[in-house]
Amino acid sequence: QPRKKEPTTVMVPNFCGLHADNIQADGWIDLDIEYRYHENTPAGVVFAQTPTGGSRRRLSDDRKTCQVTLTVSLGRESIRLPQIAGRDVWEVATELRNLGLVVNTVAEPSPREVGRVLASEPRAGESVPKGATVTLTVSQGEKQKTVRVPNLCGLSRSDALIRLWLCQLNVGEVVEAWSDAPAG
Repeated sequence: QPRKKEPTTVMVPNFCGLHADNIQADGWIDLDIEYRYHENTPAGVVFAQTPTGGSRRRLSDDRKTCQVTLTVSLGRESIRLPQIAGRDVWEVATELRNLGLVVNTVAEPSPREVGRVLASEPRAGESVPKGATVTLTVSQGEKQKTVRVPNLCGLSRSDALIRLWLCQLNVGEVVEAWSDAPAG
């Protein structure tokens, strides 16, 4: 009857920090690779392994390999910005925050309805890392011009209309009432 070889003790190499494309493993290592997003590790680099590097394993005729699981980074998780122009700012901000993004808003005069998103930076369709800041440019409606309303008391109707026109004001509701002043 053939004799079994004595078990051999091997040391598991440390693969952490190596790029997955550059890993060369001995024949007794059975590599299993999984991929995950990792905030601080560039894409393609091993950031975890089981069993850990430096640990010892016994190999025998019954167990000729040792399984080593490497976790390789996909980099920071990125998010593709959805189409958001023309949508309500509160709806968009909630959606972006739920995706893990930070939202800033900047108001700008526009003929668009108040609260509508005009644009974003970065733009829709671009990919950004999770946690990035997206700035939304939001309509504050038409730019309002403030004008001092002139005193129209004592003016004729036609003079009052001219003065309002010169101030770029329109006549609202006209109410006629009885008074001691001349008509008009």
